[in-house]
Formats: sequence, C-alpha cells, structure tokens
Amino acid sequence: MSFWVSTPPAMRLTDAVARVARRLGADGIGVERLDDDQLLELLSDTTEARKALELVVASASAEVSRRSGRDRGYGGLAQRRGLRTGTALVQQITGLGRGDVARAVRAGEELAPTVAVSAEPVGSGADAAPQTAVAPPPEVPEWLQLVRGALAAGALSQAQFHAIRSGLGEPPVEHYPELDAEFLPQAWTRAVRLLLDEAATLAVEDLRHQARIARDRLDPVGVTLRFEERFAALLPPVDRRERSVPRPHPVRR
Repeated sequence: MSFWVSTPPAMRLTDAVARVARRLGADGIGVERLDDDQLLELLSDTTEARKALELVVASASAEVSRRSGRDRGYGGLAQRRGLRTGTALVQQITGLGRGDVARAVRAGEELAPTVAVSAEPVGSGADAAPQTAVAPPPEVPEWLQLVRGALAAGALSQAQFHAIRSGLGEPPVEHYPELDAEFLPQAWTRAVRLLLDEAATLAVEDLRHQARIARDRLDPVGVTLRFEERFAALLPPVDRRERSVPRPHPVRR
C-alpha cells in the first residue's frame, strides 16, 4: 500500500506565497516582464498556494458547519449570528456560491478526524463538562486513502478530488453478492491509481468523465439501474404510478 507524504498546508502555503512574492517583486504584479519559463513557474506557484488555501477553507468550512448543526439549536455558530445554516455563514464570509461551499464542506469532512464525546465528565459539580477526545478513526479502504491523501498532499485540487470522488463513487458490493468482498475495493484501488496518474494531464471535466467510464466498466449492474432511474424520471406522474404498482402473479390452478 502506498501513501502520500503530506506537508502541512500552512507550510506549503507560506513557501508558495514567498516564491510568488519573489517573482513579482516589491512593485506588485508585473507579469509582462517575465519570460515564458518564469511566467509558467509563477502560475505553478500560485496554483500550489491555491490548493493549500482550498484545504484551509475546506477544513474551516466543515468546522463551521459542524458548529452550526441542528443539534446546537439557537446556540449554533451560524444561528448566533442571525443565519440559519453554516453554509449561509460561510457564504457571507467568503462570497462563494452555495455549491462551492457545499463542495468545500464535503472535502473538509472527508479529511476531518472523527470526534467522540466521552461519558466521563471533566471537573465536578455543576461545572462538570463532557470530555471530548479524538476517537480512533474507522478503517478506511485503500482506494479512499489514496484519493484523500492526494488532496491533503496538494497533488489534487479540490475540483479534481470531487471529479474522482463523485465520478467513481464507492464500490457497490451489494450489487455482486457472489463476488469476494475484497474484489471490488481492490478494483477501485487500481482505478484510483490510474486516475491519479492521469489527473496531472487531464482537464477536470475529462477527469470526471474518465472516472465515470471506470465506474461503468467496473459496475455494469449499476449502469442498468442508473438508466432505469433516468428513464423513470422522464415518465409522466401517471405512468410512474402505473409502473410502481406491482402486477399480480397469475394464479396457478
């Protein structure tokens, strides 16, 4: 099993921004003075900085969402600031669209540790509070470790991560009960490795397309199910009801 070696995003951000500042000089943006190689190097450095910033924004957005959950009631972070949801609060601060915030939250949740609350209180009397500790993380399959690790290490942008994650989906082991339980997860691992290799040369749209092609090849039953769902969605409501009513089996005499 291979893993990405991840440098903390804050360190990557600091290094990349320092390189950008050196290339631009003290008088601000003057890209027209750069030669071709310097211009591409500048773009590469700014991309690395953006990827690191995306991770920070994703982690912070996921935490804002957690602190604004329905279980917090009116004491939630967003609710105390007059907003209904954490998404609305992140939108207000960042100026991002709802879809962008939702994707950032999902990415942050993918990388966040699992937090558990212990039953044993800390302190005594009325001031006692539940103890919060990071629980042992659940076992994560190799294919998911690879794609999450690539995001955390800056090898994938957030858009590339979602292209692979949503395009490939998860191994539908329930469609193939006759197969060994590890067969599909291992096939997903091979597919993720190939997609990670291609990510550096493919546009995000093409990467998502390749991920969906891989999913369809690995899950032919899912192809049929998804086609039937799309076909049913095109039917008028009356036809949907008629198709949903089970037909009685003929009685054998």
